[in-house]
Amino acid sequence: MNSTRQTLFSERLSFAQKIGKIWAYLFQEFPFRTGQLDYEDYWNQVSQGYRPVSLAKQQMIASLIEEGSSVLDIGCGDGNLLEYLKKERKAIPYGIDVSAKAVSLTNKRGIDASVADLTKDDFQLPGTYDYAIISEVLEHLPN
Repeated sequence: MNSTRQTLFSERLSFAQKIGKIWAYLFQEFPFRTGQLDYEDYWNQVSQGYRPVSLAKQQMIASLIEEGSSVLDIGCGDGNLLEYLKKERKAIPYGIDVSAKAVSLTNKRGIDASVADLTKDDFQLPGTYDYAIISEVLEHLPN
């Protein structure tokens, strides 16, 4: 295999491995399902020290984000992931969440965020972004 083809193969393999990790993460067993969680109570617990976002997940997502890119996190929670991307990838972060408490926690990190509910008919993205993240959200949405 010539070096150009081998490089292309290696890049595709690396990308496929990242997608495999994302797939495995998405289809693991989730403890919180739609209708079983009071989001305001959940974010009150988070503000008292519970950390739902793992470093490994942050690193995996960061590896997919080009440095200096704008990033929208739909369901940003307390902004932990956006803060990490801002620090590690020099991302320009923006978050939206259904919980006012979560948005407040994100804002306290110095990250712009607003309350929005993507299940509503009038939902619109608050701008244009290089990347949109929707992690730990889909499993909470009604069918």
